Amino acid sequence: VGVPDGIGAITVSPGGAPVSVFSSSVNGGSLEYRLRDLQDTPSLRVKQGVGSNSTLVTTVSGQSGQLGEHGPKVLVDLQRVSADKYQGEGTQNFLRGDLKLQQDVAWGDFTVFVSDSKAQVWGYNNISFDMIRKLGW
Repeated sequence: VGVPDGIGAITVSPGGAPVSVFSSSVNGGSLEYRLRDLQDTPSLRVKQGVGSNSTLVTTVSGQSGQLGEHGPKVLVDLQRVSADKYQGEGTQNFLRGDLKLQQDVAWGDFTVFVSDSKAQVWGYNNISFDMIRKLGW
């Protein structure tokens, strides 16, 4: 569940998935996301998007660069999406983030990836006939 701005590569395997995919049932193929590569120099990027229904998409992406002579490199992405419900009352708030840490070691590198997300959807009733019968318009 990486932040889209942090994705560096997507690999699609139709049919049987490669043996590198951790699963016991990937006969339908696989879709793998990889975060972008870590850089030696620090960087920071802030983006703000605006859309219909008072939608705001705020993204902050940053890299630490090489920390010290032999220290790790760190990538952090955070994204918040907020919107008014497109029909009726209610709000939608989504928060997601990811962290990638890479430490060079004698035999190559050691990489850790952590991702999390949270969604709050208030008053989000659909307008199916079943919902209308139960709650009315």
